[in-house]
Amino acid sequence: MAKEFYDISYKAYFNTRLKEVVFQGVETWPLYVQVTYDRKSVFFKSYYFGLFSQPKYDFLKMPLWHVIELEHKAIEFLIAWNADGFSLGRLQQQYKMHSQDLLDSLDRPFKKWLAGYFREQGLPGLSALMEHEPDRVAAIRLWDDLAKCLDADVFARLEMKVTRGEAPPYIHLAMYVRDKLPKGPFCLPLYEWSDDDTKRAIGRSIESRLWRADIGRIEMIVRGLLRSKG
Repeated sequence: MAKEFYDISYKAYFNTRLKEVVFQGVETWPLYVQVTYDRKSVFFKSYYFGLFSQPKYDFLKMPLWHVIELEHKAIEFLIAWNADGFSLGRLQQQYKMHSQDLLDSLDRPFKKWLAGYFREQGLPGLSALMEHEPDRVAAIRLWDDLAKCLDADVFARLEMKVTRGEAPPYIHLAMYVRDKLPKGPFCLPLYEWSDDDTKRAIGRSIESRLWRADIGRIEMIVRGLLRSKG
């Protein structure tokens, strides 16, 4: 690391100047991030704190140290990524895009696809639930419950359509995260896709579990998310 980077420091901290908020059913102060370089600092809200404060993620029982760990990893990635030239302004811009959780980005599109699928299957109640209450429950919980309550053959047909690429690749990436991090956090930051070794590891993991998966299509969709958030 170049000497000019020795003065970079960062921390996640609870902003006690603000009102307490509810995180995973517990009141606490909002989490913020501070990055300091050359005696100047920037401060911004923790993306992951806001993300996992959503009621649909309460079931994860996610500890705050997982959130802090996600923030530290994101900042460390961006510092290393800018090894040839660092600025606080550039880091803030890149943070907004590359910290985004791929699973959350695909959550609503996947549920919208499920709504269309159940409509075609003559199940308008399930379709309406998926379409009109998209933010009340995480897609992975819906998927787990469908696996339990649907007839085995019915679920197998649904799973085949999802696996073969008719749906957004939410389940593919969710299964990868569950395999890699069974104890959490249930999160796949977009910046991880910028590392070729990680991207290949994700592809191998998905193919080993869901052998019909179209990895090229998944990569294309993720690149589209990168462009849309740029």
